Amino acid sequence: MISKKFATTSLCFAICAGTFSLSPALAQDTYVYQEQRLQSREVEAPAEEADMQEAEEAEATEAEEMTNPVVTEPAPGTVQQSSSSSTTTVESAAPGSVESSTSSTTVETTAPVPGLVPSLSTGTNTTTTTETTVAAPAVVAPGTAVVTPVVPAQVVAAPVAVAPAAVAITLPTDRNYLLIDPISGEIKNGFDPTLTPAEMSSLGGLVVVERSTGRLVAGIDSGRLIDVAVMRPGQTMIASIDQRRAELDRMITESIANGKLDASSATAMRSKLDAIAAQRARFLSSDNSLTFAEALTLAYGLNSMADHVVTVAHLPTLSPLPGTRFTLADGRISFMGDLDYRIFQLNRRIDSEYTLGRLSSRQVADLKQRLNDIGSEQDRNLQRGSLDKNKIQELVMKLDDVGSRLARSIAYRD
Repeated sequence: MISKKFATTSLCFAICAGTFSLSPALAQDTYVYQEQRLQSREVEAPAEEADMQEAEEAEATEAEEMTNPVVTEPAPGTVQQSSSSSTTTVESAAPGSVESSTSSTTVETTAPVPGLVPSLSTGTNTTTTTETTVAAPAVVAPGTAVVTPVVPAQVVAAPVAVAPAAVAITLPTDRNYLLIDPISGEIKNGFDPTLTPAEMSSLGGLVVVERSTGRLVAGIDSGRLIDVAVMRPGQTMIASIDQRRAELDRMITESIANGKLDASSATAMRSKLDAIAAQRARFLSSDNSLTFAEALTLAYGLNSMADHVVTVAHLPTLSPLPGTRFTLADGRISFMGDLDYRIFQLNRRIDSEYTLGRLSSRQVADLKQRLNDIGSEQDRNLQRGSLDKNKIQELVMKLDDVGSRLARSIAYRD
């Protein structure tokens, strides 16, 4: 019994003694282990703090971008790309223009995503997607005033109205009429006032003249007879009037430059051109249109002006403006046949030469008396019927003689 207790006590003592003998080594191992743990923590702590600091800076940057987004106005015709984190930026553009908007999406994952570059600091993957969209028209809330930018319009002169007024007339059927082209003065044929609108539809632009008197009585438009008082000239006639005025101004300028006109003569000529321009403006002031009679008035003034400029500056003769086969007197427009038109041209030239001082008053009286005699002889023959070819040839020869006398008188005074 005593020996068992002793053995047990010895065993306990041995165990305790072994424990005490092992404790220094154990303590040493524990110390080394703890020191390694501390060193590991000291190494890991800065890395963790750097990661945390970098994450905080990224969050702060993201918050600032969301609070104050940067908007860049793209240049016309360019494509703009904008990036944001978990935010899609849409910029309005003019309708019909193409604008590119960019959205940045952050994907957090522990496994690598094919085609993406992993972030070394956060272990995240980022992709950027670009879309090309067509900007839709802006939606305006009800009640909101829409301001449309005003684009300055080019100032274009209003065209002269040429459409005939809707005033149809009926001509007496007991008279003879001629159908004439008002621009060229060419006589087409006789005119039957009983024609239907369908039959007259192909005669648009022509005019009707009384055969016996030469008086202009109507124009034709859209199968209707139009009152001559409101009949409009063709666009060709209007364009030729404006072109002739510009042509005369150019001729005056060139004649001054080459010494064919002095300053005093040029000033007087330009004053007359200005008067014709003012007259045109007065005609257009009521309804922005010209009647045939008004166009004739302008044409006569420009033809007379052309004769004057050509004579003084010794320039080539200009062809008369279209429509000048008609004459206007006391509000009555009459068509001039070949003989009448020749008499009209000679009278106008006599007046021009007298104005220039190259004809005396006695010479003017003699020449005009000869022209009046030729005109009276023509009228007497027309009252008896019509002019035959022999009579027409006789009158033409008399007109040629007046033209020759005029040329000799001018040469004598020069």
